[in-house]
Amino acid sequence: MLLAFACFLFTGGAVEKWLGLSAGFPFHRIALGQLALVAWFYLRSALAHAGLFGVHRLELFALVALAALWLLREEAPEQPAARFLVWLALWSTLFLALAPRSGLLYTPSSDPDHHAFFARLTAQAGQVLYSLAPRLDAPMHYPSGFGVLTALFVDLGFLTPVQAVNCQPVLQTFLLLGLLVEAAVAARGKVDAAPLLLAIALFHFGFFLFVNTDQLGLEGTARLSDGAILLLPLTFALRASGGSRAVAAWGGVALACTSWVFTVNPGHAALALAPIAGGAMVFGLCRGERPTTRQLAAGVLFGGAFAVLLVASDAWVHGELVDRLASARTAAARPIRTSGEMARGTALLAGLRAALGHSALAILPRGCVPSAQCRSHLALLREWAGPLAVVFAVLALWRRRAALRKPAALVLAAAAAIWIDSFLAGAVEAAVPARADLGTQLLRGYLHSGLVFSTSPLFALELVAALALLAAWIAERAPRIQSGLAAAAVAAGVLLAGAVADREAPADAALAYASFAARTPPSSLGTIQPADLDFVARAEPIVGRSGSILLPGYAALPNPWEPWFFALGGGRAVPLYSDLPFVWFEPSRDFYATTYLRRVCRTFDLRWLWERGVRFLLETPDEMGLMCIHALPVVRERYLRPLLREGPRALYQLRGDRLEEAERDPFLDVPQPGPPRGRKGRGLVARVEDRGPYGVSGWVCDRGSASPVGVQLEMSSAGGSYREIHVAALSAGTEVREACGAGSDAHGFMFAPTAAPGGTFSARLLAWDGAGERTQIIAEGFTLRVPF
Repeated sequence: MLLAFACFLFTGGAVEKWLGLSAGFPFHRIALGQLALVAWFYLRSALAHAGLFGVHRLELFALVALAALWLLREEAPEQPAARFLVWLALWSTLFLALAPRSGLLYTPSSDPDHHAFFARLTAQAGQVLYSLAPRLDAPMHYPSGFGVLTALFVDLGFLTPVQAVNCQPVLQTFLLLGLLVEAAVAARGKVDAAPLLLAIALFHFGFFLFVNTDQLGLEGTARLSDGAILLLPLTFALRASGGSRAVAAWGGVALACTSWVFTVNPGHAALALAPIAGGAMVFGLCRGERPTTRQLAAGVLFGGAFAVLLVASDAWVHGELVDRLASARTAAARPIRTSGEMARGTALLAGLRAALGHSALAILPRGCVPSAQCRSHLALLREWAGPLAVVFAVLALWRRRAALRKPAALVLAAAAAIWIDSFLAGAVEAAVPARADLGTQLLRGYLHSGLVFSTSPLFALELVAALALLAAWIAERAPRIQSGLAAAAVAAGVLLAGAVADREAPADAALAYASFAARTPPSSLGTIQPADLDFVARAEPIVGRSGSILLPGYAALPNPWEPWFFALGGGRAVPLYSDLPFVWFEPSRDFYATTYLRRVCRTFDLRWLWERGVRFLLETPDEMGLMCIHALPVVRERYLRPLLREGPRALYQLRGDRLEEAERDPFLDVPQPGPPRGRKGRGLVARVEDRGPYGVSGWVCDRGSASPVGVQLEMSSAGGSYREIHVAALSAGTEVREACGAGSDAHGFMFAPTAAPGGTFSARLLAWDGAGERTQIIAEGFTLRVPF
């Protein structure tokens, strides 16, 4: 990871040298280096799609080497001792934050699983993906930006995709912290080591800047990784305010950051508005050189070209956006119902209320960890810190002191950005209807949560700017005093007062740090062990290209529109660490969560699987106890051939010679084309034990006949009617043998509906006689629910 950061550092240094910016700001260089290499990847991707080979690791290292050679004659920055201490503290916090995640073989949840898979394919192809072929028969509908950035880390750092994805939120939050520190340095014009070291320690150990407490499983991994690029237009403006060429370049950087955030999540592009407005405010307050028309045109041209390149190349724009626009054109026009909360005036008032209520927020970026900063008696301090800093900055600008202008401008710009984001968050929540449809719900959720979360790093920027302003004010008032130490002493005194007021706070903070920030994160889907990697490697020559592997897992419906499938445990090693073909990890044409539920979980439809190229089944330890394979012991015994076994891990081959037998097997519960036809008895006798809510069970027979009978489930709703037939041939006990009088108890049934879509249905059960000629109702007037 250090190697990857060094590559971005050299590349960004070349960009800064070309812009004429001063040296000594490594984290701004890393951010610019990421943008530059992302632009190169997208440019080369367009050429690769036109027929040229894809981006290669050696190519990237050659570009980095050229940038490093150009920087050889650059002068070293001043204040080496102070800078060394601050950078050492920053890198130490990075190592502490990376330690629990960097060596994991698994990701904490399904979302980073998918991102690791996308990054792996992107790195292998060396281009932006529009299709998951040849691994999957599916288009790429997800935004491309995060996959490209992660692929660059994979190539430049020699990382596995899992490592790169697991560490990406930490790496980008660390970069964000570096930008905050460097913004304070630029505002002050020097490195005040003492207050900056205090701020770094506070953000890491006191407020856990690297920990996403509401997303410990890294759900929304890409959105957790865009904070530094979102903040760059504001912090870069402070450094660019001194030169006309750099001021013009700021416009290009702002456009580049906005477009890159769009390719990470289109709903987050609006989040760049507040930092851009803050950057413009910095220029207005600092009164630097004005760029020429030619310089402005060049900056906008480069930024616009970058934006067009990224947006036009993005997979989401090529796939999902095109589909949504086509659906919108063909959809019938319907009037939009507006409630009071959706009216424009109400949305405006809601935005104003949110801005006034959240203009001074807690420092935490992703929620409140139960530690010192969340204690109730500190609420007053948290609420007043921001407004007091703003008043201090306004007074400093009113006095027109040159030494105070930049830190005061940074305080006001950060506060204004917080106010804008808070206003937009309230307005979006009031104006956009909740749970109207998937697109509206995603837009509303991404926008609102992103706007709220982005206020917290902005507030952290406001605090470090306030410390820089305090140090500058002390230096002006008392030149003989070490202003940095004095500012740090004031901040430390405030922290000490809080600790004295609540003596349990430090212990609670330490406990929370140990619980959330310093431990190996658990996984909601089980772990991948080294033994799983070895087992998959041994399976590769056996499987080859002779068919796809079924990855066991379970299906769920986290919201009303999106059924998801979650592969479990070591099965995830197949897509993340091998090139073997597989099904049910990413959705494809035939293999969605709903098909898994109907073809593997509620029934085991061997023929359906065989006809779609599934030839193998992988079984690994199920740590979570969630794996859903219908009648697995029977399936394992009758319809699977073991090929490779190692303890609880096994690779099976599906038995294509038993397809017809599997279709009729009552244990597999595959719906039948018609009732079984056997010997007719003296009349039906039945008992229905379960009538929903999700399935039915009981027993039924044609008295005096040992032939199994068919059980027909009929379901109806406003959306239509559905029918399916199952065979009652399960062992049901001695009582049933006596009741049926045919010397057999194989007349039981137990199944869940597979034909109907998700919804609530009125249902009834009918039984066919032994000859399959006549039916009789055995239960009616009950309700069945099909979750999805």
